[in-house]
Amino acid sequence: MTRSRERDGWKNQLQFAVLTNAEPVWEFLHARPRLRRFTNHALINSAVLTMPTRPNPLSTLAPYTSWSSLTDRTYTSRHLPPVAARDLPDTERVADLFTRSGDGTPCPKSTVMFAYFAQWFTDGFLRTDRRDVRKTTSNHEIDLSQLYGLRPDVTRLLRHGHDGLLKSQLINGEEYPPSEVSW
Repeated sequence: MTRSRERDGWKNQLQFAVLTNAEPVWEFLHARPRLRRFTNHALINSAVLTMPTRPNPLSTLAPYTSWSSLTDRTYTSRHLPPVAARDLPDTERVADLFTRSGDGTPCPKSTVMFAYFAQWFTDGFLRTDRRDVRKTTSNHEIDLSQLYGLRPDVTRLLRHGHDGLLKSQLINGEEYPPSEVSW
């Protein structure tokens, strides 16, 4: 992957060069516990403070900063101020970004299971409120609400209510989610 020098800035370029090309220095520091602890502390703080710390001043509640926008976690936060969209590329150019190159031979060590799990996992805490897309139904925790529901009435739809089992059905001796769930 090529790095964009114009976008990175001199401080990031210097930090990248030092972190990737100074192995003798890192070995020296690693061999001394007090220096190692100090260096790790400084490097971690440098990485963490690269981005602005929370709370994010802008949210989808309002186009300005307010106490409510800082504390009401039902609104999705955003990092950039609102701007009018202009000079957008044409759709064909954007579509080219998603065109696969190469023969598309699948990896013999991979399955669709990882992608499916990643989607399931992120959908569990990145939830948009269907009535107001500026809001989220997330509690900002990894809560496994896909298994337990957000509310007791949803839990009753998903689970048997005994032995901690999810509702399911057997088809030809194999267990599947229920075909119909009345929401």
